[in-house]
Parts: sequence; C-alpha cells; structure tokens
Amino acid sequence: MPLKKSANLREKMIREGRYKQFLEATKAQELKTGSQPLFDVFDEYYLAEISLGAPGQLIDVALDTTSSNLWVLDANCVSKNCKGNAMDGTLKDTYNSSKSVTYYSDGTSFSVPYKGGFVSGVMGTEKLTMADFHWYEQDFGSATVVPDIYTQEPIDGILGLGFPGLAVPGTNTTMQRLMPMLDAPLITIWMEISDGEAREFGYATYGMFDTKECSTNILYVPLKDNSTWKFYVDAFQIGSYSRVKNEIALSATGSGWTGVPNVVLSGIVKQTKAVYDFTNGIYTVPCSTNQPDIMLAINGVPYTIRSRNYVIDINLKNGQCALAFFGTTSQDPAWILGDAFVRSYCHVLDYGNARIGFAQSRHDY
Repeated sequence: MPLKKSANLREKMIREGRYKQFLEATKAQELKTGSQPLFDVFDEYYLAEISLGAPGQLIDVALDTTSSNLWVLDANCVSKNCKGNAMDGTLKDTYNSSKSVTYYSDGTSFSVPYKGGFVSGVMGTEKLTMADFHWYEQDFGSATVVPDIYTQEPIDGILGLGFPGLAVPGTNTTMQRLMPMLDAPLITIWMEISDGEAREFGYATYGMFDTKECSTNILYVPLKDNSTWKFYVDAFQIGSYSRVKNEIALSATGSGWTGVPNVVLSGIVKQTKAVYDFTNGIYTVPCSTNQPDIMLAINGVPYTIRSRNYVIDINLKNGQCALAFFGTTSQDPAWILGDAFVRSYCHVLDYGNARIGFAQSRHDY
C-alpha cells in the first residue's frame, strides 16, 4: 500500500489560522505563578486591570470574593448614566464586542444581583488576559442594564473570586479556568491604605503565597461550606464594648466598607463618638482623632483592626472622615468583612483545600 504524505500538525494549524493561538496558549501554560497590581481609589475600591478580546480592550474590575461571575459594562448599555461621568471620576471603560475577533455569543441572557439591584445583559465567550495569563473562550457577561448605584462607582465590572456554585448555570468561572494553570490552586490578596492617593496599593498573587507583603504566619480557617468564602466570627470588642456570639461572616474583598450586626454598629458609634451625616447617610468622626483598635475573634484567634483601616478619608468637608461600617440585619452572613479587615490581614484563598487563611500585612505592624 503506497504511503500518503500528510501535513504535520504545525502546517495544519498554520493553514487553518490557529497556530498563533496555539503558541499563545502554550506560553500561557508555562506561567505557573503571577501577580497583578491593585489600584486603590480613596481606600474604597481596589481595582485590577484585565483585557478582554483581540485586540484587547482594557477594563478595570473589582476582585470580589462574594460572587463568582465575570461581568463588564457593555458599550451599548441602556441604563441612565451607565457610562459614568468624567467630572466625578466615575467614567467607565466599556466593552465593545464588535471590535473583537474572538467574541462569541448565542444570545443567552443573564441577570445577577448587585447591591440592591440587578445587573443584566448577554452572556458570551472571549479571550481574557490577566496578570500575564491568558486564555480563550472565557464565559462572561456583557451588561446592558445596571442599577443606579453602579453609575456612582469607579469600576467597569466585577471579576468574581467565588466558587462555581454561585455562577450563572452552565458557565465556567474565571477561577475554574485559571486554577489548573497555577503551581498551587490559591490566591493571596494584599491591600494597603493609600491616604487618598490613586496608585498601586495592593496585589493579587496567583499560585503562591505573597511573602513580600504578608507575614509568613498563616492561620487557616475552615469554611462554613464549600460554596462560599464564609466562616465564623466568635467575638468582637472595641473600647469597653464587647459581644461574644458565634455568627457567620463573609470575606468581601470587593467591599470598601464592613458590614456588622446593627447592635454592633451601635456599640462602634458609641465608642468612637461618631456622628451621623444625614446628607451622605454615613457615620463620621474627625480625621484628627485617635480611635480605638478593634478586636475580632475568628476560630478562637484574636485579630486586630487598627483605626487607620476603618476610618477613611473620602474628601468630606470640615475635616471629617467616614467610619467605614454599615449595619446588617441578615444572619447569613451577619458580618461582611470588607477592606478594613483585608488591609489588616492578607487573605489566602485556598481553593484546593476549601479554606481561607489570614496573615498579618507587613505594612500594618
């Protein structure tokens, strides 16, 4: 039987126009760890830059442990003021699918909750680049309808760090695609207070523990279940006020403020002598005052949150700073531990062992 010569795999992929994509994917697989800077905006928002599509479109997203999907603002959004305002720093970078050669969508719609409202739009797949990793056919939502509060925030979308159970059914999360590429299936989140400057004040480190910014003494805490970054808080103290109660807490890396039970908020207000600002709907204290440290017990271990991490300067008038807390009424979770806690203790999101670790930030000693 005569032998027939056939093209090798390289020739075949070149002919079909797939060889460049193959080389990029091979290079990406060689990267086992990586880090991504987080840009701090007034100590309320820590944003990571990602790229969607080919050619890439740059989008600033909040890395969020309370959700699992990736969604970005669509260039054709229809909500009022959805693209923000350049005058107040909320102008958005939007995603335009017509400018990308790697976009695909079958028209499936999505709707996910976001701060008292819903974000809605169309699901699709796209090339995603983050922290020098990149891959194709990442599921994401292109949002055309967003709640009013979103228009007031300097973010272009959300990249969820949560587990698959919280995702839109039938989709693969960013973490499901990223974790197999890494040396270890974990992420370290480090944040630092910026005192009003807008520049790099945090890092997300993928595939390894961040020994540069975080103490090597990591205390791991078991999760409430294997579907969320929830765990239990045992006790709380500030000044002479204390509360001992086992309650559910949720890590919230995308929240600049910390949610506490209403009775705890009352205790904080009393101990800090905070005054309610009816115009802005927040509690304030003079920026110049020294406020007491907070003690939070988790899994029997005390964690200290210094006032520099919970009193933030958001450019209020008359030398006032915001007390970065809000009251909660839910029992699950009762505590939403936002950036005040993250700035105090690096968060180690250990997907492989379904646990969360805390290590004191070297900048908070």
